[in-house]
Amino acid sequence: MAPWLIGLLVLDTASLLVLQLAQELGSSFQAGRVALTGMWAAIAAVGVLAGKAGSRRSVWYGGLALLALTTADLVLFEMSQLPGGYWATASLLVAAALVVCALGDGLRAAFDPGWVALVASPLSALLAFVGLLELTEGELAGSIDAQGLALLALAAVYGLLAALVYGLRRNLSSLLWLQALVIALVATPLLVSGNALVASLAVGSVLIALIARGAGEPRLLAASLAPFLGALGVTLALQAPPKELFVEQDDLWSSLLALALCAAALVSLTLLSAPLRSSRPDAFDPLIEQGRSRYRLVAPWLIGLLVLDTMSVGALAVVSSLDGSFENAQAALSAVWALAALACLTIGLLRSQPVLRAVGFGLVGLTLVKIFLYDLSSLDPVARALSFLAVGAVLLVAGFFYQRLAGERRPPKPPSRRPPASPASGEPRPRRQQPPSAHPA
Repeated sequence: MAPWLIGLLVLDTASLLVLQLAQELGSSFQAGRVALTGMWAAIAAVGVLAGKAGSRRSVWYGGLALLALTTADLVLFEMSQLPGGYWATASLLVAAALVVCALGDGLRAAFDPGWVALVASPLSALLAFVGLLELTEGELAGSIDAQGLALLALAAVYGLLAALVYGLRRNLSSLLWLQALVIALVATPLLVSGNALVASLAVGSVLIALIARGAGEPRLLAASLAPFLGALGVTLALQAPPKELFVEQDDLWSSLLALALCAAALVSLTLLSAPLRSSRPDAFDPLIEQGRSRYRLVAPWLIGLLVLDTMSVGALAVVSSLDGSFENAQAALSAVWALAALACLTIGLLRSQPVLRAVGFGLVGLTLVKIFLYDLSSLDPVARALSFLAVGAVLLVAGFFYQRLAGERRPPKPPSRRPPASPASGEPRPRRQQPPSAHPA
């Protein structure tokens, strides 16, 4: 009990000395509080690391208690009483101590990642996140957002730490790169927007998948879907919403580029999603493998939808740029849908895929619904006639090929044998020949 009391007295004396020294140097009370918080955080980190390395549980618990006290003081007192710049600096100091404790304790814990790392690492990322947002405001070099750049640097730090501990503790590494991914996803929209944002997220997803293949980490392969979903969400919500297919737009080429980027990223992720085995498998790997198998089933249909949407916007953009007529572009859109239906029906027949044939029939129905409900009421007579002629011609060709291919693939009927006529049919039975008699009469 005496060593703990001595330690508390020494800590209290050192704290008062720090505050007095700050005043002697002409600093404010707020600056002294920041220095005090940094001192507490450093002592706590040393206590946790020394206690873990020397297997001294009392020192380890003491360091953890001081670290918890410092974090509580930051959140409950300094964030509400000190100006923004001061508490943000203290927040970064506490975040640094937390991540040091998370790494030091996590590398020596009996379990991976250990409960100290599981709590301290996300808390450090959160405190560093809010501290950087408070310290960095405005723009750099006239157009670069300072907050986005600072958060991207923070994500790089956690990503580097994840790479350093990957060969030692897999779960701790996964925890660190997951934090880096979340911070990077938040930072990217602050730095770029529009198609640049879509391109950044799409390229980022492919890069993460390539790193996963190189490192042999299935978890990273699953995480590569997060940036892609962000790119797809930005595209469908802002850059190329589905309503643009039926509303006249000034710049369809930008929408076409966003859709093409998403389609290319999805194709790349599907090609990179081959089975991947980790050198250190655990209980999560079978779950990831199940998810990968389901993704391989769904991905071709998602690619087909994205390609169809890209072709539709491309047809609108090309026709609109050639003659400037939105009505003629709508007729071209109907023809594109009919051609897609023809392709699905043909491939479904050639490869004996009933699902693909059903998709082709569904596209035929969707095309007919469009020309009857939209084209008839919204287009001028010339564009309406072009739409009906284009769709009618494609459907006529589709019917011809479908009938011919279906006939070729139909198995031949076996030859039928005519049963002998019964006496009730009225036809005489053939007379049975008698064998010649050996003794003529």
